[in-house]
Order: sequence, then C-alpha cells, then structure tokens
Amino acid sequence: MAAVAQQKNVRLSDSAYTSCLLACRPDLSRAATEDACDVLQAVCELLYQLTSAHPGLVASRAPLLVQGVEFVASELCPRSSQELARSPEEQAALVATANKLGRVVRELVQLGPLTELLAPYLIADVLLQFQRTTLDHYVQESLTRSLYCLLTQCRDEVVTRLRVTLPPATQHLFHTLFVNYKKFYKFAGRV
Repeated sequence: MAAVAQQKNVRLSDSAYTSCLLACRPDLSRAATEDACDVLQAVCELLYQLTSAHPGLVASRAPLLVQGVEFVASELCPRSSQELARSPEEQAALVATANKLGRVVRELVQLGPLTELLAPYLIADVLLQFQRTTLDHYVQESLTRSLYCLLTQCRDEVVTRLRVTLPPATQHLFHTLFVNYKKFYKFAGRV
C-alpha cells in the first residue's frame, strides 16, 4: 500500500482509494515506533493523493478522510509523549509523520468550502489527542501549524460552537490555541 501511494506516476481508481482508506486502520499497539510511523506515513500519503489527485471525490469520502486523520493523530500523539525515551531515528520518524499529516491538512484546506464543514471535527479530534499526553515539542509544533491551517476555515460561529461543545479541559486548550492563532498567525489585513 505504501509503495503504491508513494509512486508519483501511479494513479489509483476512486474505488481503490476507498478500499485502501477502509483498510488503513491496523492495530499498531505492538508495532515498533519506526514501523508504526512507516504505516502512518503511508496512510498520510494515501490521504494526500486522494485530496490532491481526486478533489471531486473528497466530498463523498469526507468521513473516511476524517477517520484517516483521526487515526493518524490518535496513533502519533501517544507515541510522541515526552515521557517516553526515544532514539533519534524514532524522533525523526515521529516528526516526519506529523509533517506528512500537516501536508494532508494543508491540501484539505485548499479544497475550500468542504473544509469549512470538516474543520471543527478535525480540530476537536486533534485537540483531544493533545489533551491526553504532553507531546514532544517538534511534533506539537507541526500539529499546531496544522490546527492553525484548519482555523483559517472556521467562521466565528464555528469557533463559538467549538468553545462551547468541547470538554472543559479541551476548551482551555482551544482558547489558548485560538488566542495564539489570532495573535501570531491570522492575517489581519495590515502589513
């Protein structure tokens, strides 16, 4: 699956992407970090190829995309905990996986109106993973940039809804994220 997804000149059919996305939720609990990162990077590559090569198909496969991003985040974040001792190779694999997930999110944001519908769910999923463990700085930085990209697609009422519907601890995390987004990332119309 990973080899096919990473080929630049190979295009999968719409049904093949769907089948791959349905099958890309393996149990990685016993896998080594580097092996798990290889699988997660392959999933990210499939998601990226789907969003970049078949943007018309994304609307009908939106739940699979959300599940794919949620799966990668739910596997990446616990492995990126600061409490775990990792080798430099494992650290590099985790950061590369977070960067690939960020690339998928940036490609999703390019789709425009569809991302407005998906953004609150993706933000909530990733923030819930942030809350569960203290992440490594580099992985958290990459995922935070992804969240900032998703926040560009959120209107004021969506931000208000997220502030109200998230669990209390996650609300505080979202508030901090949104304040930093407004202060450092959001374009305010002046240079």
